[in-house]
Amino acid sequence: MRFSFVIFFFGLISFSCEEQFGNEKNELPQKIVDSSNELFPGKLIEQTSFILDGVDVWKIKIENESGSVVSFYWQKSYNLLFMIEGERGPFNYDLMPPLGVLILSTAKFLAFESYSEEVLTSWKLKRNDSYKNRWVYLFYLNHTESPIMIDAVSGDVL
Repeated sequence: MRFSFVIFFFGLISFSCEEQFGNEKNELPQKIVDSSNELFPGKLIEQTSFILDGVDVWKIKIENESGSVVSFYWQKSYNLLFMIEGERGPFNYDLMPPLGVLILSTAKFLAFESYSEEVLTSWKLKRNDSYKNRWVYLFYLNHTESPIMIDAVSGDVL
């Protein structure tokens, strides 16, 4: 009888803690939405959750007044920025990621020095395993197979 009571008691405590604090991994923190909107002001058009490269992330997709679309991917477990993706242009905006990296306009300038005739179709800022997990910008151009890769800290073409 006493053993049943102990199991019941711990079950009750677990249930009440979950009820009190909520399931944090399934509830999108407002701070993430606000941080994304500060980086790229606009209208929130999507907020989802999924696994990206083996990491559980929140995706916040924002469209600005010009029709440009940028998605922010935040690592759920630490609420840290995991990746940024410029999905649709025009790409005439600037963005300053809070990661100690180059601002988008500088990286774009360095990437397009020798490709000024090509049209940018999308871009990403993410960590790259091939380069010691450094932050890199990837610029995808029309009529090219591979993206232009820029070290997001030094500005070197990789």
